[in-house]
Amino acid sequence: MSYVVVKAPKLQRDWEGHKVRIRRDVTTSVVRLPAGLVGTVEYVSGGIIRVQMEKCACCGVAPRFSFKRIESPDLIEFVTK
Repeated sequence: MSYVVVKAPKLQRDWEGHKVRIRRDVTTSVVRLPAGLVGTVEYVSGGIIRVQMEKCACCGVAPRFSFKRIESPDLIEFVTK
């Protein structure tokens, strides 16, 4: 599926429900998320952003991942179909 990059909503509280794409590979102790993976912002509070990723095509896992906005300002980009 093709996505187009759009400007992020000005207020962080308005980010919930928006589609985002990961700009670079992210590795945690549990999973590796490849660049380009798309998810939906579930929750934003106090600089913490939680994203529910779409299911992986090969294994069917849909990871949920959180990060601090201040630490990773270039980690996600907002997209639309």
